[in-house]
Amino acid sequence: MKKLLVVALLSIGLSVSAEDLQQIYELAVENDTQFAQAKIQRKIAGEQARQSLASLLPTVNMSLSGGNRSTSKFRRTYPSELLNDPSGRFLGANPETNEVWTVNEAREEFPSGYSVSLSQVLFSIPTFISYRNSRLSFQGAKESFASQEQNLIIRVVRAYFDVLQARDSLDNALARRESNERQLQQTKQRYDVGLTAITDVLNAQASFDNLEVGLNQSRNRLDTTFLTLERITGQPIQQLSRLSENYPIENPNPNDEEFWVNYALQNNPGVLSAERNYRMARWNHWNTLLNYFSVPSVSLSMNYSYRESPINDPFTGLDTGYDLISESLGRSYGFNIGFSVAGGRRISQNRVSALSREQSRLNVINQRLTIEEQVRALFRNVVQTVLQIDALERSLESNRASLDATEKGYEVGTRNIIEVLNAQNALFSAELNLRNTVHTYITQMLQLKQTVGLLNPNDLSELNKYMDHENVVTPVNTMSGK
Repeated sequence: MKKLLVVALLSIGLSVSAEDLQQIYELAVENDTQFAQAKIQRKIAGEQARQSLASLLPTVNMSLSGGNRSTSKFRRTYPSELLNDPSGRFLGANPETNEVWTVNEAREEFPSGYSVSLSQVLFSIPTFISYRNSRLSFQGAKESFASQEQNLIIRVVRAYFDVLQARDSLDNALARRESNERQLQQTKQRYDVGLTAITDVLNAQASFDNLEVGLNQSRNRLDTTFLTLERITGQPIQQLSRLSENYPIENPNPNDEEFWVNYALQNNPGVLSAERNYRMARWNHWNTLLNYFSVPSVSLSMNYSYRESPINDPFTGLDTGYDLISESLGRSYGFNIGFSVAGGRRISQNRVSALSREQSRLNVINQRLTIEEQVRALFRNVVQTVLQIDALERSLESNRASLDATEKGYEVGTRNIIEVLNAQNALFSAELNLRNTVHTYITQMLQLKQTVGLLNPNDLSELNKYMDHENVVTPVNTMSGK
């Protein structure tokens, strides 16, 4: 019964579905810290743009004040001699009010009222330039976020394929060891019956021992690639789906290098950023030139105030119960223009802004040339990789045929064990090289789309359709099979 329970628990643990490329990307979107910083930066830029817009909008100020009504009381105490003396009446001594608290009428300590003022900048070139540049900065932040989104796709695909390639290398090393071990046993048996020399046994044993070193390195690399993927996703990954063998290998569509170059020059984030910075540099240069003047500006302000204050008795200071209402309504217009000869500092500032503008212009040219070079190189690399995959597929078939012929020759004594082992290694290398080249082709295609500004999550969804959920990759410490 206990054995059945253990088997059931193990079955539950092994039935966990493998993560595919789409799921890994969704985890990265939620947990990758680098992408999270890009999202925050986009929000900051949006708020800064709103702050700049506020300088063009009306400013309204309001204030309220309220009166405070209070009461007070007092009493007077006269000497008893004065109270009994009739002349004390003339001095204010009165037995009826002596030592009696008298309450004053409520009096208002300060006036109450409210005021409203509105001001609006009607025309200000520096304010307009500041707003213009803030809008350009916000547009740049959105483009930067889109670039970071594309970069996240590339990082996820690379990390994912690094795991697959590491597992392919480990599987290849395991297959080589198994084949060499089988060949070693056969060689020993042939030696025991006198069909081969001891040299073949020693060569087979040396080849088998050398494979152990590479096997340990492959295990360590697999664990390391899983750690890299976990850093992006923010959580441990136990299983990954492999890439299906029927993934289509095609040339870029359209298969026109000039199309990709022209599209990149119009949509590449780096080119767009350089062009935007150049526009900002031109606006900043105009702003610096305007510092020679007290730039014309027009402003309008309006205000209204209402105030109620108590009218007190001038002799007693007590509240008479009447209020004085004061109101004011004002409007003002402002216009300012002037000219200032400021000497060397502003002249130098103008030169710096002009040089910065020229630097930005040259950066646009350099960025366009760089992107054109990158797109042409990526396009040609993709085309070359397609041809390479076709050649590797033919090479794989040739190596299989070669190994079959070499093994048959060894059986009849026309080939030695070294030739058999070399043929086996050539076949294993061809298989591994083909898988790795397919991964390279996919990465190159995505990089080409990224460089021209076409890459988006839909490309990842299309790639995810070719994930084989029945063929999974696991870390070494949770490995359940090849």
